[in-house]
Parts: sequence; structure tokens; C-alpha cells
Amino acid sequence: MKFTKTIAAVSLAGIIALGGASMASAQSAPPADSGPSFTVTVSCAKAEARLDEMKTKVANAEDRVAQATTKRDELAAAGRTKAADFLTTRIDRANERLPQVEARIEKLGSLLAEKCPAA
Repeated sequence: MKFTKTIAAVSLAGIIALGGASMASAQSAPPADSGPSFTVTVSCAKAEARLDEMKTKVANAEDRVAQATTKRDELAAAGRTKAADFLTTRIDRANERLPQVEARIEKLGSLLAEKCPAA
């Protein structure tokens, strides 16, 4: 008797589970406009200000590379080759990176000109 009650309970649980699943799958998908909507607004003045800041930072970095080159030459003349080699590594790394940054700024400038035409 206990065995038959267990089988009946398992069968009932299975029917409820399958019945619930079929009812859940029969429900329609939520409407497409129910989620939050996000809009992107471009502030041309802020974007131009950021672009000018980036150009200024690149110009400052170029000045620092020039100063480091001068310092490296002074260190090499003084016989401090280890310090001069360290500065040479830093200068080379900066010289490799600066053209990439300048290309990125140029690309952002062209995107800004496209999105925010001068009035």
C-alpha cells in the first residue's frame, strides 16, 4: 500500500510539473518595449574640450620625451651608462606609443567633425 501511494505521489508531481511547464511555454513573450530604453546624446562642447585636453597631453608628453633625451645625453656624457640605458628604454617606448595615440586622436577628431558639424 505504501508503494502505491508513493507511485501516485510521484505521478501527481510529474503531471503538475509537466502541466506547469506546458502552461509556461504557452505564455507569450513580453512586449519588446517593456525594457528600459537608453539614448545617447553627444555633447559637442564636452567632446571638443576632451579632444583639446588629449592634444595638450600629447604635446606635454612630446616635451617630456625631449627633456628625457637631453637628460640621457647628459648621463651618457657623465659615464652613467646604466641610468642612460634605462632612459633610452623609456624614450623608445614613448616614441613607439606616441604615434598610436596621435592616430587615435586624429580618428576621434574626424568622428567628432562628423557628429558635430561646425555651425
